[in-house]
Amino acid sequence: LLAASVCEGAVKNVALLIDGDPTLKGGFNHLCVSGLKYASGRYPNKIVTKVFRADEAANVTAAEAAEAALKWSDLLIASSPAFTNYLNQAAPLYPDVTIISFDGEKAGNIKRISFRDEEGGFLAGALAAQYTQRTDVARINEEKKIGIVLGVPSVIMDNFKRGFIAGAWYIDKNVKVSVEYSNDYQNKDNARSIALKMAEDGVDIIFAVTGNAGRGVIDAARSHNFWVIGVDTEEETRFPDVVLTSVIKRSGLAVYNVIERYVSRTQIEDLSLGVKEDCISLSTWTRESKDNIPADIRKKMEEIDEKLEGGLIIIK
Repeated sequence: LLAASVCEGAVKNVALLIDGDPTLKGGFNHLCVSGLKYASGRYPNKIVTKVFRADEAANVTAAEAAEAALKWSDLLIASSPAFTNYLNQAAPLYPDVTIISFDGEKAGNIKRISFRDEEGGFLAGALAAQYTQRTDVARINEEKKIGIVLGVPSVIMDNFKRGFIAGAWYIDKNVKVSVEYSNDYQNKDNARSIALKMAEDGVDIIFAVTGNAGRGVIDAARSHNFWVIGVDTEEETRFPDVVLTSVIKRSGLAVYNVIERYVSRTQIEDLSLGVKEDCISLSTWTRESKDNIPADIRKKMEEIDEKLEGGLIIIK
């Protein structure tokens, strides 16, 4: 699809399709909406924006939200693979709508933006593998065991898992990695139960990739003395007592970049975003992360980040 369809002087409708709460500050959907708002302020005479939300709280199904967004928009950005099936079926009925899908399956005339989540997983795994060996800091035991709690099995979750294991073994192949799926992104009690079992088995750092359910992992960390690595938002700023740092996905930047290309009539192609594009990183710049993570580990993580950016580390 070409953004060249944007005519000079024509105001275009830009829709953002999300499947969760956009009010959670710093969350993935919140960042997407922030990117949309920034683009709206940057191009007030060229675009009109609107958010279409689908989840139980909004009492709107994914199909209903996607259909409403397709009818309204000239450019539609779907921030979740939850909309993939419907968009694949409905896209041919809306040939004039430019459709962009985050992490969805590539199909038809839908363009795909994919995050290289394995890079975020690699950073988290490398950090955890170093930290679990630091018995001179709080919450770390003598066993070299780390874990990752994932949400619903999918390509995205598998990429996080693959990267986490690779990052850990990049540091030390003797580090043991526990992997569990919660099969849910909302059930905090279930995520908490899984985290507690890991902690009882000697795991002292858990990477929580479970959406809103990650709060259950954080709650468990308070009572059972282990560390958490957050995801999407700088969770250590809210929970500095148990969250070391977080893997950040700059979804808002991705949303803005798509809109910028569309408005400037630049051809929109499939995009792959990661460390090199400054769309995935560890939030080691926050005061809380600096307080929690020793300087030598932060320096090592900077070196790993540079190697990922330069293509010197290949994650298999």
